[in-house]
Amino acid sequence: MRYDKDMKTCYAKFDVPGVFRCPLCMAPLALSGQSLLCANGHCFDVSAKGYVNLAAGRGQSVKYDKALFESRGALLRDGFYAHVLDAVADVLASDVPRRVLDAGCGEGYYARALAQRLGAELYAFDLSRDAIMLAARGGSPVRLMVADMTNIPLQTGTMDAVLDAFSPAHYGEYARVLKPGGLLVKVIPAPEHLFELRRIAKGQLSRESYESGREVEAYFSSHFHLLETREVARTLPLDAVQRAHLVRMTCSSAVFSPKHAKQLPSNVNSRSQGKRPCLHFNPRSPCGERLIRGLAFDAPPPFQSTLPVRGATGSAAM
Repeated sequence: MRYDKDMKTCYAKFDVPGVFRCPLCMAPLALSGQSLLCANGHCFDVSAKGYVNLAAGRGQSVKYDKALFESRGALLRDGFYAHVLDAVADVLASDVPRRVLDAGCGEGYYARALAQRLGAELYAFDLSRDAIMLAARGGSPVRLMVADMTNIPLQTGTMDAVLDAFSPAHYGEYARVLKPGGLLVKVIPAPEHLFELRRIAKGQLSRESYESGREVEAYFSSHFHLLETREVARTLPLDAVQRAHLVRMTCSSAVFSPKHAKQLPSNVNSRSQGKRPCLHFNPRSPCGERLIRGLAFDAPPPFQSTLPVRGATGSAAM
């Protein structure tokens, strides 16, 4: 079904009592006609494209533009992160969640696929309106929101699982929206993630590799019960078009240029390593993504700061 063509369905998917929260006054939001309304009169119209803007005036980052998300979407469609999706889906399927939130969802690749694979209610948000509009393109069963990670417009204790894939984290908000015993799955780059690209531009980067996962896991563990970590590795060939997309999708693209795309290796064999989430583009480099899984605490510790994570799963204490 094309949700954006069926207007009743487009609006009806936001008719979920007891889930949405007003980003301005924190009161519950309920669907009335084609808008989400709270008791204090705040109104948020649901777009005919299939999303709602609940960012409460926050502007999107200039670092993340439409071209970046379009390039990333092209590589995702080509299967470059399919092994990460498989690992995430495997972890979530074991818990059979009813409601899953994709935090910092970008162009919606994981949320859309997980909605199909898990049969769960998928909620997803990003602060970039460009990204959410791309996620809604062609119709989506996912409840898509433009929203701020520091003020997630969902009521407390409404989600069974949260996915954070390659996005900065706000563990305080994740713990708030998760039910007791809810699951957090975090995906982060391994130290040599995209090593080939970083090596080419190493003179213009603040560091040559990503941080060790130990620091991330320690911070993760201070907010969630760490259940397990996994790493997965995959090496794939890149043609000229894909190399250009890879450069454009990189957040540090300000230091990369078309000449860097031409220098990337083009004849790389596809392979997989181990049982954990990780991604490489060089047959010799042990890079990839890491998945961390954990459970949220019943009474989460005070939130102190944010930190991008590679990958883990965790859950809240029962």
